Amino acid sequence: GQGVTFGSDVLCCYNWNGNLVIGGIFGQIDGVNCNSVAMYDTTGGGHWTPIGSGIGNGQPGQSGQIYALTQFQNQLYAGAMDNSSISVRSLLRFDGTSWNNAISTNILYVWSLYPTDSILYLGSVGITKYDGQNMINFSDGLWGSVYSICSYNNEIIAGGDFIHDGIGDTLNCIARWVPYNGTPFIEKNDIELTPNPTTNQIYLNYLPASAIIQIQNINGQTLLQTKAQNNAATIDVSNLPAGIYLIEIQSDQGITVKKFVKE
Repeated sequence: GQGVTFGSDVLCCYNWNGNLVIGGIFGQIDGVNCNSVAMYDTTGGGHWTPIGSGIGNGQPGQSGQIYALTQFQNQLYAGAMDNSSISVRSLLRFDGTSWNNAISTNILYVWSLYPTDSILYLGSVGITKYDGQNMINFSDGLWGSVYSICSYNNEIIAGGDFIHDGIGDTLNCIARWVPYNGTPFIEKNDIELTPNPTTNQIYLNYLPASAIIQIQNINGQTLLQTKAQNNAATIDVSNLPAGIYLIEIQSDQGITVKKFVKE
């Protein structure tokens, strides 16, 4: 056929129950409105068909941007760019008829997906676990984007543009996730961070006593540092450029790293 409209991008492909599915940034394929996700139909000489009505509407700024596709718990999932103008979040699920947001999340991009029987691993800035209902922190300490996730020798392997894990270990763009034997990461998500996104200040509550707090960019450079007062902290971020930032919280309980968006 004519293929994807010139100037568009196909960013991922997936074998979904024996059918070839592609995702990316495109409107039409072979003259058919597919809107960023399509399936190849081998009947009648072969042609591309939309999955549901697609994602977005294919217009500039209104198109879905699909970076990953996989099947999890018998449903097709897509990792995407968060686009509030078309009410698309970064993790989408196809229910057999239409695409829906799987969960409301502050994750701006989901670059990669890796499913197991009970957990879907999401590669973004670090790795997050999704159990079908909730997001669970997995690797907040990693600094940089995770573009690929797989399993090898019963371990999770990640590849991306990171160079270290936030606790001094050099990773150089590929890492395996195993229990860390030094300072433990705090995997509980009981530290409260509000508002997120923010424009001026962030508030941290339920901090460990005497915690040291650092604001860092995604390259691991420390931009601001302060200490917790009465298990809380207020940090002025009004002078930071818009973007994604990391908050590293160090205490005798270990290290946790949270993310926030400065608008």
